[in-house]
Amino acid sequence: MSGGSLFAKDKLVLVRAADRILFPGNAAAAAIDDDAAAAKDGAVKAKDREEAFLACIQKPAGRTWLVLELASLPRNRTLGKRLAELAHVIPCPQPTQRELAPWIAGQARKDGAAIDDDAVEMLLRAHGADIGVLAAELDKLVLFAGAGQRITSAMVGEFLTGTIEFDIFGFTNAIEARNAAEAVFYARRIATQGARDQKGKRESADTSAHKVLAILAGTLENLLRAKMAKARRADAEEFARSAGLSPWRARKLMEASGKFSARELRHMVSFAADQIRSTHDTGGDVMLSLETMAVSFTAAT
Repeated sequence: MSGGSLFAKDKLVLVRAADRILFPGNAAAAAIDDDAAAAKDGAVKAKDREEAFLACIQKPAGRTWLVLELASLPRNRTLGKRLAELAHVIPCPQPTQRELAPWIAGQARKDGAAIDDDAVEMLLRAHGADIGVLAAELDKLVLFAGAGQRITSAMVGEFLTGTIEFDIFGFTNAIEARNAAEAVFYARRIATQGARDQKGKRESADTSAHKVLAILAGTLENLLRAKMAKARRADAEEFARSAGLSPWRARKLMEASGKFSARELRHMVSFAADQIRSTHDTGGDVMLSLETMAVSFTAAT
């Protein structure tokens, strides 16, 4: 910030995850701020560093632009409040499935391909709201399908096979369909083999199972919300808007919720939450929890 660029009149400085530098944990910040030993060694206190930083950004060298990428801007802290006053703050909220589904379809059309609704949903459930990853995966799928062709869920499945996302998709789909054999198959495969992450690195069975538990809990909560939406006679579009889901996913959840009673879903949500707490807090057997849920959640009533 204090030195100009050697190659151009303008200079852009981008700091990713800047909150880790500017806003460390309260306890850590207090320790840094009042650490007598650090002061004795000539270290600059946190407050002095903040003032130096603010002075620097108010009088940068030449035409210098500073972009700070922050998960959040804590305006209750002095530095956060000053930054909000001095900087131009651009909120970047996480996009919802409802917003991303048409974006994926539009990107596919721009590349000369079409994509099925269930293929869009599979991509969203596999990669979440990470637009960079979604765009990269879509580019590969368009090349795989060929110009002017349609991307199907089977094609997406081929790309995901062997990854944790594929096993999660298979497991949660089996729970929704009350397919005990398929749910147990995925639970046992995860419990014995683990799965590969997106970089191809194999994760431990324990890590994979914990991820599946967390995502299953979210799926069960959405099933219960879908059940309640049906009870108040809401349609899929209304449910999609209220839950931030794609219309296709909302319809599928409302259909799947018909296989369960509201009482069952409340029990399943509570049971899944208990299993997550016990496996994280007390070191319970996460693989056993996964298989137990596969059996009990798909049992006929």
